Amino acid sequence: LLVKDVLTFVPALRDQPAFADPNATWYINSRIKGRIADLRIDALQIAGLQDTKIDISGRIGGLPSMNKLTADLAIRNLSSSKRDMDQFIKKNTLPSNITLPSRLNAKGNIKTISGQLYTDLSITTDLGNATIKGSFNEINDPKKTNYNARIETKELDLGTILQQKEMLGPVSATLTTKGRGFDPKTASATFEGMVHTALVKQYHYRDLQVKGNISDQKANIAAGINDPNIHFALNASADLSTEYPSLRIEGMIDSIKMQPLHLTKDQMIYRGKIEANF
Repeated sequence: LLVKDVLTFVPALRDQPAFADPNATWYINSRIKGRIADLRIDALQIAGLQDTKIDISGRIGGLPSMNKLTADLAIRNLSSSKRDMDQFIKKNTLPSNITLPSRLNAKGNIKTISGQLYTDLSITTDLGNATIKGSFNEINDPKKTNYNARIETKELDLGTILQQKEMLGPVSATLTTKGRGFDPKTASATFEGMVHTALVKQYHYRDLQVKGNISDQKANIAAGINDPNIHFALNASADLSTEYPSLRIEGMIDSIKMQPLHLTKDQMIYRGKIEANF
C-alpha cells in the first residue's frame, strides 16, 4: 500500500510525520471476517517505515462508533525503533532530557470494553525490560479512573533514559498499586514495592522496601533497606492540602557507610535517630 494512495483518500494525514514520504510503502497481510461492528481478526500483520512491525489477532467490536469500541487482542509482536518512533511522535511532545530506546518490542494481551482496560504486556528494549499487568476502569475520566496494577522492571537503564548516566544506572524493581484517580487533589491510592537492585553513583543498592498510601492530599510512606553499607528504616507523612505543604520524618539509621556509597572520599559512618518536621 503506497502512502500516496492513502493520502488521496485522507489528505489530512500529510501533517503526520509517518506519512511525510508519499513514496513509502506499507505491507499488510490479513485475514479478517465479520461485520464492521463485530470483526474477527485471525491475522493482521503490518510492516512499514524502516523497523516497525505489527502482528496481532483477536476481535474488535462496536465500530464505527469509537464510544462503543471493544477489543480483545493478542499482540504477538509489536516492534519499532527510535528512528521510526521519532516519525510518529511530534517534536517537543517528549521533554528534551528523555532518551527513547533504540529498539522496542512488546508482546501480550489487551482487552477493552465500556471504559475498562485490561493489560498483560511484556516490553523488551535495548535499555531494559518491563512488564505491566493490571485493570483500569473509567479510563476516560482521569479523576474517576480505578486501577489495580503490577509493574516490574528488569535492568531498566534510568541513567540513559533520563540522561543522568553519572548519577543513575539500571534498576530492577517490582511495584503494585491500587487506587482511584490521577488528579493529585482527589487521588486515593495504596502502593507497595521492592527495588531489588539499583545503581546509584556507581553503587549497587539492594532490597529497598517501600510502601505507602495517599488520600485527601495526605500521604504516608514507610521505607527500609538492609544493605551491607546502608541499613535504615523510616516513616514519613506529608500534608499537601494546605497553602504550605508539611512533611514529617522519623527514621532510625543503623548505619550509613559514606565511602563505599561514594558519598565521601574519606571513611565516615553515621548512626543515629532522625526526627524532622518541615
